[in-house]
Amino acid sequence: DEGLQLSLNIEHLGYIGPKRPVVKIVIPEWAEFVASKSGKYFYEIDEQAAKQLSPENYVFFRSEEEAMKAGYQRRTK
Repeated sequence: DEGLQLSLNIEHLGYIGPKRPVVKIVIPEWAEFVASKSGKYFYEIDEQAAKQLSPENYVFFRSEEEAMKAGYQRRTK
């Protein structure tokens, strides 16, 4: 019948639209620097650029030397 309409609630299947699921990452107390697994630069934990990194890809470092030994470059502010 052409007059019938079907409504189906699919919210339980996952997020829809521009919303992204919240990913909670605990930053280790010892971490001073962070980089992205897929990037080539590292940042101080509190830099604005560090906050733009995807939490799923965080790599933490104790020092600049440790980050450089891992192959990352220092990105200046």
